[in-house]
Amino acid sequence: MSFNKSIQTIAIVLKSFDFGESDKIFTLLSKDNGLIKSVAKGIKKTNSQFTGMLDLLNVNELVIREGKGNLGLIIQCENYKTYPKLRLDYDKLIYSLYLGELVILFPDNHSSEDIFNLLTTTLELIEDSSLPIIFVICFEIQFLKILGYQPNFTMCDICQCDLSDNKEKIAFSFKAGSVICNKCLSWVKDYKIISNKTIYILENLNSLDKNKMEKISNFEIDVLETAQNLLKEYLSYLSEKRIKTLSIIEKKFN
Repeated sequence: MSFNKSIQTIAIVLKSFDFGESDKIFTLLSKDNGLIKSVAKGIKKTNSQFTGMLDLLNVNELVIREGKGNLGLIIQCENYKTYPKLRLDYDKLIYSLYLGELVILFPDNHSSEDIFNLLTTTLELIEDSSLPIIFVICFEIQFLKILGYQPNFTMCDICQCDLSDNKEKIAFSFKAGSVICNKCLSWVKDYKIISNKTIYILENLNSLDKNKMEKISNFEIDVLETAQNLLKEYLSYLSEKRIKTLSIIEKKFN
């Protein structure tokens, strides 16, 4: 934490855990200060001023005082925005918590405003969607772009051939972050064979284009899940950590 004394900021709650008998520590994504860890004193007491304010995925206006080490102290909190419908749908809630896990895995304080805006916009779209996985895929692709890992789904990374209408076996290389044609597969490791349907989905969900989304919404859920899982594996490869949040939902498709 690089600020002196205290800051006033808008932040979304991504993670929390108990700290002592009555306190909790929160991982927050601040719109203008990136990831911040802060403690809320006495929040577990029934008369706490923070009761119900710092629930996961709530967006709050906060005043945070500099504390010991990298741990701030929340001294003031007012709700700015909540997503109540996410809590009424288990799958939507798990997808949303997964996006929060990604943000924690890839701390990028230089792009905090872009990531904050992407996350809050995506949560709004997930909240009202009958097919939230589409917006999860969109988030993953946009998030990768912000981090500088924009995946390539159109041209072989080695021979540069166009794979848009390719009928042969195609793979995605996690190391290159790119599709690889069948002829060049012997040159790469850490790849996964993917279908033309998967490539089509990933190519068309690289922006919030309503017309393209309507076409994608006609795909079977297991095909959409395959595309989303590829992006999750790529993000796991980049972070060198196993992403845990989606494991419950994934069991439905296995």
